Amino acid sequence: MGGVSAPIERELRRIEEDALFSAKRHFNAQGFWNLVHYGIGIPTVVLAAVAGATASTHHESAASLTALTAAVLAGLSTFLNPNKRAVEHGQVGNRYLSLRNRSRIVREIDLIAETDEKALVTRTKELAAERDKLNQESPTTPRLAFVMARRGIEGGEADYAVDHRSNQGREPEK
Repeated sequence: MGGVSAPIERELRRIEEDALFSAKRHFNAQGFWNLVHYGIGIPTVVLAAVAGATASTHHESAASLTALTAAVLAGLSTFLNPNKRAVEHGQVGNRYLSLRNRSRIVREIDLIAETDEKALVTRTKELAAERDKLNQESPTTPRLAFVMARRGIEGGEADYAVDHRSNQGREPEK
């Protein structure tokens, strides 16, 4: 293969890294929105039940306050729609992981086996275009989601054991 493989490999590694950080960022956002979903939803159900139970007693003010609080939480849940946001971030995170995996396969396998440099360039450009499209279409995430993603990745959360073995010069177990 000519002199094209090194730049292709570098670009594929960039796509993999971008996709990994983006996936992790979206999974962190998914976790946040799941917490919001349950953090609002469970108290809403409990408060609504308490309001219903106390409505028939002579504690009208307690029942009213409890019902009002439940209504505010239900409205907040409707406005924020945390469950929908969590699902969206999870789906986007999975799309980024798919992109990362396909990019890795091109780098680890196709780059070695493929003799048609134009085909490799085309495949790499397609993966880069998919990354760019995902970046444009994805919901925004808070900066904290990225900071947590970086810490997790640097802490080894996204590492594969097989890569550690090969990096240490050991053969994979059979």
